[in-house]
Amino acid sequence: MTVNTRKRGKNWYVFVTYHGRRIVRSVGPSKQRAEQLRREIEARLVLGGPGIFGFLEPDDKQLQTFDSYSQLWLKQHAEIACKCSTARSYEQLLRVHLTPHFGQKRLAEITREQVKKFVTELSQTRKIANELSVLRFSRNTVRLIICVLRGILNAAIEDGLIAANPASRVGKFAKERKPCAPGYCDDAG
Repeated sequence: MTVNTRKRGKNWYVFVTYHGRRIVRSVGPSKQRAEQLRREIEARLVLGGPGIFGFLEPDDKQLQTFDSYSQLWLKQHAEIACKCSTARSYEQLLRVHLTPHFGQKRLAEITREQVKKFVTELSQTRKIANELSVLRFSRNTVRLIICVLRGILNAAIEDGLIAANPASRVGKFAKERKPCAPGYCDDAG
C-alpha cells in the first residue's frame, strides 16, 4: 500500500496503490488539499475503516471510455475551434483508426506500450506484388492519427481524467531510417 502526491502541469494528483491496483485522483491546483487527502487515505487504509473504498473505487469520470470521451472532445474542441474540413478529418481519423483500436478501453487503461504497438502496426510495410513492399500508411497519415490521439489525451489531462499522456513523444517510433548510399553504411549500425 502506497499513497503519493505529485504535481502534473497545473494540478496535483494523489496516487494510491492498493492490492495491486493503482488509482489516480485529481485534486486540483492546491498542494495543501492533495496532502490532506493523502493523509486521510493513509489513515483509512491503516485503520481499515468504513469508507475506505469510497476513495479507491473509480468514479464515473475514470470509467469513461476512449470512444465516449473522444466524441465529447470532437464536439467541444474540433467542431468549435477548428475549420469544418479539419473537424471532418478528425472525425474520420477517429472513426477509421482510433476508435476501432482504443474505443472500448477506459482512458486510464491506455498505456504507452499500447500506443507504441499501435504506431508500429500503422508503420509496418505490406507486400503488394512479388517483391514490392510499401508502407501500410504514409508517414504523414501516421503523424495525423497520433496527433489526434495526443490531442484527445491532452484534453483528458486538462479535465483531470488521467495524469499523463501515453501518446506524448511517440512520433519517433514512426520514423524510418533513410537508406545509406552504397559503401557508406556500417553493417553494425
